[in-house]
Amino acid sequence: MLSNRSFLEHEIPYRQLDKLGISKKSILALNKDILSTFMTGGFTPLLKMEVEGDGKTYIFLGKLRMSREPKGGVSLYVLPLRTRTPNDKDLRLDEPEMEHLRHGLILKKNVYDEFNKKTTYYAQLDGETNAILKVRARDVAIPSVVKDVDINMEMRETLRNGMPVQIDADGTPYTIGIDLTEPSGYRVLQGTRDDWDAAIAREWDKVHPEEIGFWLADENGWDYQELSDSKLHIDMQYALDDDIDLDEALNKNQGASIRI
Repeated sequence: MLSNRSFLEHEIPYRQLDKLGISKKSILALNKDILSTFMTGGFTPLLKMEVEGDGKTYIFLGKLRMSREPKGGVSLYVLPLRTRTPNDKDLRLDEPEMEHLRHGLILKKNVYDEFNKKTTYYAQLDGETNAILKVRARDVAIPSVVKDVDINMEMRETLRNGMPVQIDADGTPYTIGIDLTEPSGYRVLQGTRDDWDAAIAREWDKVHPEEIGFWLADENGWDYQELSDSKLHIDMQYALDDDIDLDEALNKNQGASIRI
């Protein structure tokens, strides 16, 4: 049985992709591992996109993910590369909360509407695009068993609060934590909590070399290598200013379902 986040080839929203300047041929020609990730609800790497709006042509880099609507339809979620991180209109984050995200940490926040109804969100910064990912906490299913190890109530509560937990599976340490870039909403890393923190630091350094200048090169150690390969630098020529809103240009035709 297909999971709620698995998609069939005929479900790929080609019309919406076309609005982004991405053809059916080019999406199906993606590396098989990348295409497999896309077909199971994961993000693609940065792809070049093109959108017409307000009499202008916007060319930018961005990631794509498919998501399934409650009634079974498929929508396309776009993370454009931006020069800075725009605040989320629903979360309305303050500076300490933004700084929390900049450190690669998960933020859990309650948001109240005009009727004082509460919705709890997880938020996470995608370092490659400067986008804030947010998911309703109730939509992330905390696992009860990982690697045949029961996740007890105390650990589950820690996970629900956005903090990773470490388990031992037959002498091998694993760390579980919320990760909104994963289709499941969480990640299982072979390693300790220190390895988890090091992985977050390494990922941030690789996409933001201008802040560190060095990156963790050895997956199994702490050897640093000077960042000299220009290919590791993200081309900010194709980054949108944070105040450019593509929603209207992408969704002006009835039936389109593209989320920014």
